[in-house]
Amino acid sequence: MNPETVNNYTEESETRLRQPEEADIVVNDTEPKLLTPQKISNEASATTVEWQKYGEKIGNFLQDLPNYIGRIFTENKSLLGVLGIFFVALIAVKFPLAILCAINDLPFVAPTFQLVGFGVTAWFVYRYLVRASNRQELSTEIKSLKQQFLGEKS
Repeated sequence: MNPETVNNYTEESETRLRQPEEADIVVNDTEPKLLTPQKISNEASATTVEWQKYGEKIGNFLQDLPNYIGRIFTENKSLLGVLGIFFVALIAVKFPLAILCAINDLPFVAPTFQLVGFGVTAWFVYRYLVRASNRQELSTEIKSLKQQFLGEKS
């Protein structure tokens, strides 16, 4: 064996077996980078701190919520009153309509209501619209009701 060959072989083997240094490492941007345990713990504590800040903000908001709602109510008292009246009126209209729809679905009730309606209409026409004197009486009653509701003579 040639001594130069042996020396070259040992030098190459030493360079292959030695630990890579930071200067020898080539970073490829396409490969994922691994985080050291210290970096992971720092990021975890940072997210914990962020969550604590959000928790404090939510806690402060919930603590001030009764004052905020009370302030809105006092500033918009008339608007809330109007909305309340509108809501009650809506219920006052929807509830009887729902009852009538439920009754209308019962057998023989819908035809009975129609028969009663035709009878009342026929009576009203005969009572108030056939003769001129009765029409004048109806006109007088309408004017008196109008005066009662409006409070003035027209």
